[in-house]
Amino acid sequence: NIMLNKKNPLDFDYLLTQEEEKANISIQRSEALLLHSLILVCQPRVILEFGFHLGASAKNFLYAALPNAVLHSFDTQDLQNTAKELSALDCRFKFHQS
Repeated sequence: NIMLNKKNPLDFDYLLTQEEEKANISIQRSEALLLHSLILVCQPRVILEFGFHLGASAKNFLYAALPNAVLHSFDTQDLQNTAKELSALDCRFKFHQS
């Protein structure tokens, strides 16, 4: 497995790749920036996410997370295919269906 990699953890260009009104995501850019910043500052080793949906927040967390951090994402829906795609990109991601 490889990890999502950014050259500079303060580079937020990936948050600006789509128009917010047209983006199929469940998080606002301002929220994503806040959460990204919190992870950069707090440097948690374990991150819990409730509600995976399309994985936009999960990717945001992984971009900001330490190399030895682990993200556990929980969802009630069967999103195994989307989760497998993210797992293939980053070994720190773990999906749990509840």
